[in-house]
Amino acid sequence: MIEEHWGYVQDHVRTAAFRRALAELVRPGDRVLDLGCGVGILGALALEAGAVHVTAIDETDVTLMAAETFARMGASDRATILQGHASHLSLDEPVDLILCDHVGFFALDYGILALLQDARARFLKPGGRILPRSVDLFLAPVQSDEARHLSHGWRDDRVPGPLHWISDHAVNHKHAVTLKPGMILGDPVRIDSIDFLTETRSFLSWTATLVAARRGWLHGLGGWFDCRLGPSTGMTNSPLDAGRIDRSQVFFALEDSIAVAAGDEIRVALSARPDADLFVWDVEHLRTGHRQKHSTWEGQVTRRADLTALRPDMVPVLDQAAAARQIVLGYCDGQRSLAQIEAAVLRDHPGLFPTPDAITDFVRACVYRATR
Repeated sequence: MIEEHWGYVQDHVRTAAFRRALAELVRPGDRVLDLGCGVGILGALALEAGAVHVTAIDETDVTLMAAETFARMGASDRATILQGHASHLSLDEPVDLILCDHVGFFALDYGILALLQDARARFLKPGGRILPRSVDLFLAPVQSDEARHLSHGWRDDRVPGPLHWISDHAVNHKHAVTLKPGMILGDPVRIDSIDFLTETRSFLSWTATLVAARRGWLHGLGGWFDCRLGPSTGMTNSPLDAGRIDRSQVFFALEDSIAVAAGDEIRVALSARPDADLFVWDVEHLRTGHRQKHSTWEGQVTRRADLTALRPDMVPVLDQAAAARQIVLGYCDGQRSLAQIEAAVLRDHPGLFPTPDAITDFVRACVYRATR
């Protein structure tokens, strides 16, 4: 957990950009909501910029670290820490500013769109502000052996033959990559501009025509963002910008590499349901008519039951783990102690798991998760 958040904090370009944006956006007396607060860095910067109160939300136990951050800066009385998914929580009063750094390597792939749509509808005062304000998305043709290896490396001769089939799934994933300027085969094209204060879409669809600037091999599509944080402050992960933040770009692979010449046009149709991490990319080389289509849906490894799990007429039956949790939680009546619950489960359900130790461990984990 600490390693992930250190990765964010040590990106000094990003931190400086947020500090400048908060100086522009925070007004005296502002109440601020920090979604996905992590260790509390943005909330702390908001208080330093003049906010009167910060509500910090995160789904994980990193909220304990955020609480300690505010305590050590003497701001515990100006910070409220909530653990859970923001869509499951409520606030006592609306806020003037919403912060969220769930900007993925293709901006929307960390779920920021649905998160902010819900938060602005329920938490934001009329005339309130959101940071980030907006984001532009870019696509470009890519030639990169390193990126291609992420999907096609499964077919390497050094990989045992029975595993080569996994490449069929890997080519249908979106991959985090570090692109270099020399890997970009042609000028990037902006495919969308999204205003987080007004955007209502949950399903997005784009078309673009990319043009190869030189002869080479088209291995896939590269994607990145330019993000507007404040009136005069932004950040980007563009591989073509020397001042970019330390965040990967996205790579949408192709099954077959396509030989291109300077001036060749590549028609792209890309659609996305970001909250479900679903992306579909359809790529056509216009000179030859060579067309390929991939999707992250095809990249999933699913069971037959998974395909019908959410059908309205499906009759749900609890699996073994869920049934075991139901048994354990049935003893949590507000009267029994943990020791009494363990004893009751061992007595009444001795076959719940293969050994008494396994049953005891499960009971403790189940109670811990359900009663914090």
